[in-house]
Amino acid sequence: MKIHFHIRYKTAADQTLCAVAFVQTHPEPVRHVVTLKPEESGQWTSEIDVALSGKALMTYAYYVMEGDKIVRREWNVLPRQLMLSGEKNTYHIYDWWRDLPAKSWLYSDVFSQEQKRAQLPVFSSSVLLHFYIPGLSGKQTPMLCGKAAALGNWNPEKAVALIPFGTNQWAVALDSSTLELPTEYKVILKNEDGSVIWETDANRKLSDYRPAEKETLVYTGLSPRFSLPPARQAGVVLPVFSIRTETDWGVGDFGTLKKLADWAEQTGQKMIQLLPVNDTSLTGTWQDSYPYNSVSVYALHPMYADPSALPELPAEEEEKFQSRRLLLNKLSEVDYEQVTALKMERLEAAYAQEGKQVLSSDAFKKFWNDNAHWLPAYGMFCALRDEFESADWKNWAYCSQFSENLLREFFTQNSKEREKAYLYFYIQFILHNQLAQAHQYCRSKGISLKGDIPIGVSPNS
Repeated sequence: MKIHFHIRYKTAADQTLCAVAFVQTHPEPVRHVVTLKPEESGQWTSEIDVALSGKALMTYAYYVMEGDKIVRREWNVLPRQLMLSGEKNTYHIYDWWRDLPAKSWLYSDVFSQEQKRAQLPVFSSSVLLHFYIPGLSGKQTPMLCGKAAALGNWNPEKAVALIPFGTNQWAVALDSSTLELPTEYKVILKNEDGSVIWETDANRKLSDYRPAEKETLVYTGLSPRFSLPPARQAGVVLPVFSIRTETDWGVGDFGTLKKLADWAEQTGQKMIQLLPVNDTSLTGTWQDSYPYNSVSVYALHPMYADPSALPELPAEEEEKFQSRRLLLNKLSEVDYEQVTALKMERLEAAYAQEGKQVLSSDAFKKFWNDNAHWLPAYGMFCALRDEFESADWKNWAYCSQFSENLLREFFTQNSKEREKAYLYFYIQFILHNQLAQAHQYCRSKGISLKGDIPIGVSPNS
């Protein structure tokens, strides 16, 4: 099978246009890298050979090289993708360079409804159109309406529905033998009440070239524009510690976010924004409660751990924790110092019970690999902060000047500080999972969970 790439792009002197494609074949994906050749028409072209008997997804992207350096990449929040079929001999892909969209915020999770990629029909001779249409309400169906009889003869009642091809992506496969070429078309949005919204740009055109047998023409990166009211959503903004329940430990936590999502759904709200949830543990006092003085832009605050999601302790030990929890829960205000101390004790008890098992799990290893750029240094900082009873690292007897060599040395020594760092790895893993579960629960309710940026990071961090 041959796949031909065609894209119109204007480079500067000494620049070349390249493409990288991954074909998800079994058992390993195959990577193709090609340098495109410029034509007088302004098009750049190249081709790859793919050995395929069944179906396979191909993802690909373009980039600009200057010498041996990549100087420009495409906007790639939504990767280019094409489902290849072994029944075909040839694909011709016609692309446009993808810059950041004018309304890129519409592609964020807040305004996007997750949708899976559906299967497109395969015809002997095909034209495939791929569209980016963000910000749809969920009550609107994008459709193709055009001059040809196969496209409805400009009658919206006979228009062809587009098929979901991933979040904010839609596609349609047309049997070219049924098309009267050349032809024109538009994308329309059909509302639940039957009303129709037409795209505002000029008619789109398909040339008179008819694909040969076992050939597919692919037109991608098409972005229709519609005259729609601005996307708006109502929601609530609050700090996590204020989401109090009768079962909490004196403070709101990541577990209570699920109950907040239930309330938001019942009241018709679509968004929950949280104040920063980063770790601010510096002094161990109430002064650490200020959320805009974090010790890390990545680490989460142990106070927001949900103890009810931790493994149960022996009955007597569990009863002692519950007695102290009830006292803190009855207070009219959050006792930051007592709550933080109690949460840390409960996390330490859970670590003693299952820590070694968790840290050796595949799930933790993935978490470690994904966060290796900050997690080791954070663990060392917390362990030394506790050991020297101060977050002011400039006055520490050890590691008053951070370096990668000191970090490696710290974790090669068998010390109580290293073991304490492992505790903080465990805590961050627990917090990560609990927040991820809360986020997924919110999404299942159609609620967007939005964060806040800690505008300042403590010098002692």
